[in-house]
Amino acid sequence: MLQPAIILGLGPSGLFLTRQLAKTQSTIYGIARYDDVGIFSKHIAKDKRFYADDAESVLRVLHIIAEQTETRPLIYVCSDQYLTLILTIRKEVSSVADLWGASFDTLALINDKAKLDTYCKESGIKIPGTYSYVDFLKLEKKRFPVILKWTEKELNTRKNPVGKVRVCRNAFEFNEADAEVRSAGLEEKLFVQDYISGTNAAQYSVGGVFKDGSPLAAVCVWQPRQYPQGISARVVSEESPIAERLQDLSFAFATKLGFSGFLEMEYKIDTATDDIFLLDINPRPWGWVSHLAGAFPDFYKVLLGQSPEMGPLPTIWTSPLRNLLSFRNKQNATMVLNEDIVYRRAYDIRDSKDSAPSWHIYLMALKKLLKR
Repeated sequence: MLQPAIILGLGPSGLFLTRQLAKTQSTIYGIARYDDVGIFSKHIAKDKRFYADDAESVLRVLHIIAEQTETRPLIYVCSDQYLTLILTIRKEVSSVADLWGASFDTLALINDKAKLDTYCKESGIKIPGTYSYVDFLKLEKKRFPVILKWTEKELNTRKNPVGKVRVCRNAFEFNEADAEVRSAGLEEKLFVQDYISGTNAAQYSVGGVFKDGSPLAAVCVWQPRQYPQGISARVVSEESPIAERLQDLSFAFATKLGFSGFLEMEYKIDTATDDIFLLDINPRPWGWVSHLAGAFPDFYKVLLGQSPEMGPLPTIWTSPLRNLLSFRNKQNATMVLNEDIVYRRAYDIRDSKDSAPSWHIYLMALKKLLKR
């Protein structure tokens, strides 16, 4: 008997996972923030939908679910913010539910970006120069450009002057950001990295599902279109010597950790030196994760611990709203496709067989406009 599933975080990535799980099981619970469109999926019954955005409310919901199920439920973590939250209450969570994929210790290592950087250096993976935010402030000579990132991502950060990341190309831009960071009291929650210059033409990601360090299904994609910077608007399957190098690095990392679950590793190539730099790691479903359903038509089998029989097939993934706005990002590059290849199509939210999330996203946007 399959354990009842709990999707923790129902943005586009959690929605994708819900749809994949629905191919093999019917008992799916959802825990979401109030702006997560995936909560409206037809695959989550109304009496199995919950909202929770802090540790206390998440634990309360987990206990409610545990009381309703005959077997221990299985948690699938689908956002950075919920990942950070659940790591703070791991003992309490373990008393009522199991965690799918990697262990809490492995997730804690990867989720702490500063500790992860040290681990990557020891593993021979190049990363941009990294400083704690406070240490960077103390430097007499600061080099630019730099990028500001979260050490750990949190739910309900009321004042967020950084977004997912924030690029500061010179001292003026950094001082402007610093004033906002200090006003919000976020100095201890951020770190600073040297920014690898160049456009998104040199940005790639490897993502897939692993079992004990071995890939069950994985792809390399090119990420030329992002909006805002750091969040994919459109990606395309990449098959080239570059893709092989990046997959080798990613698979070696997963093997070293004995990693199980969803894993994405994001890279940028310095076009002047050909050096590969690791920009980010996500040990959970990520923004363009639904690309995998295009590349592997029977992708859902990985959730049963099996490798798909089909794929990987060439695929283009698109977030229509972000792609529409992506012209605003001057770092984007023109996507040039191989005309001899027939690409499958994948989307972040759109699904004709599960349409409610698609129109709820417009309702949410309208509500936000009316509140202004």
